[in-house]
Amino acid sequence: MRMLTTLGLISVLACRTDKSITVQNPTPKADILSHDDGSVILEGIATLFVGSVSDSNHTPDQLTTIWYVNGIVVCDGVIPDENGETTCELSLGLADTEITLAVQDAENSRGEDTIVVTIEPTESPEAQIVSPVENGVYYSDQLIEFEGLVSDNEDAAEDLSIRWVSTLDGELSNVASTPNTGGEVIGFGSLSEGQHAIQLFVTDTSGKETQESVIIDVGPSNTAPACEILTPMDGAVGTNGSVVTFTGSASDVDVEPGWLTVTWTSDKDGELGGSIPNSDGTIGFAYSDLTVDTHNITLTVTDEIGATCTDSVFYTVGTPPSIAINSPVNGDLVSEGSPISFSATVSDAQDQPNDVSLEWVANGNVISTQGATSTGEALFTYGALSFGVYNLVVTATDTDGLTDSAQVTFTINGLPTAPVVSINPSTPTTSSSLNVNINSPSMDPEGVTPTYTYEWQLGGQTQSTYTSSSLPSSATSKGEQWTVVVTPNDGIADGVAGTASVVIGNTPPTVASVTVT
Repeated sequence: MRMLTTLGLISVLACRTDKSITVQNPTPKADILSHDDGSVILEGIATLFVGSVSDSNHTPDQLTTIWYVNGIVVCDGVIPDENGETTCELSLGLADTEITLAVQDAENSRGEDTIVVTIEPTESPEAQIVSPVENGVYYSDQLIEFEGLVSDNEDAAEDLSIRWVSTLDGELSNVASTPNTGGEVIGFGSLSEGQHAIQLFVTDTSGKETQESVIIDVGPSNTAPACEILTPMDGAVGTNGSVVTFTGSASDVDVEPGWLTVTWTSDKDGELGGSIPNSDGTIGFAYSDLTVDTHNITLTVTDEIGATCTDSVFYTVGTPPSIAINSPVNGDLVSEGSPISFSATVSDAQDQPNDVSLEWVANGNVISTQGATSTGEALFTYGALSFGVYNLVVTATDTDGLTDSAQVTFTINGLPTAPVVSINPSTPTTSSSLNVNINSPSMDPEGVTPTYTYEWQLGGQTQSTYTSSSLPSSATSKGEQWTVVVTPNDGIADGVAGTASVVIGNTPPTVASVTVT
């Protein structure tokens, strides 16, 4: 009976011992939390996958997780955190659709979870080079602006990667390459002399890259432009308020004239204005508001990068003098040989009247340079002008060279010549009437036929009773000397007179009848 009991006890113990040996290790569990079957993932975009693992008889730190893409390990040996969470960041291609999370405990028991996702293709980024440009002018000693515009349908502009590359100088690491939120990327850098293909590379977060390029020529060091003022000449003078036409020329060995800018300035009035040269380099600029003063006018020509050329002239703006002719007056008639009084009044805003020079010109000939006194009066007498119509121009010139003029027209009348006259009879007696003969008539230089007036003189005294060409015998007595003065007149003035004289002789007695006794 004890033996049986003992055998039974042994049997029971044996059964208990066999049962403990066959106890199985529980399988850990894995669950992908961040995505489900059919989730849409953007191609190439870094995506964080999150999973949860657990084990009934192991703590999280005793577990190891492995992430697979299409059966290929991508995140190996990841220890979950204290909550059993595990992560793996993936950038998936178009064919990377199967995602598996596997968990393994310390006793090599393994569990897993698999999902199938849809990969949505992404687009490449876009790039545009704004600067430099193909037809630009660039110099090896000057900074060049590099400006681009980048964008991407999936990424923010500031998340894009930028590179500037020159085929001649390599990657331009010194040029700023971080776009702003608007997609603008702007930087400055230098390039060596020569022809460059400038490339702008932009890469999005999925790794897709776009390249844009432009070919430019970089020249040697910049040469400043050349320039010259053509008009007005240095020292020229103009009147206040008049339009001044400034002209010049500009050229540059590096660029066309249209790339240059022009500025005209005065040391008295400041900047006057600007312009762009014509295609042949000529420059024109008109200005009418210069103040009364002597100006240093400067032409400044600036090229596209700020190098300049200057030229300057002195130009004086003043007010001209004022001149008025007092005599002769317009339409005056003066007899030939008579002295003519010339007078004028002069004034000037800047100069004293006696500092203003005068030139008196009659019919193109200078007859005087008589100036004015300090009171402004100019006066002289001149009598050497022959007969004719005269245009008198008086020009006043101040110390700046500014002028004013006045003119009048007057006439100098040519006088008839003296006639050649005689008295008939040449040997008169008291019974003779005296008659004037004009042997040679007067000649008038203007062609007018003169008329004559007669003056009879007895002993040198004018006898006002007698004014005709005849003198009656009753007026004479024996021994008297009678003179006739014949004066020609052209209708304007008397000419030179002609004269003749006779002495009255005795009249012999007469016999009326003879009686002889």
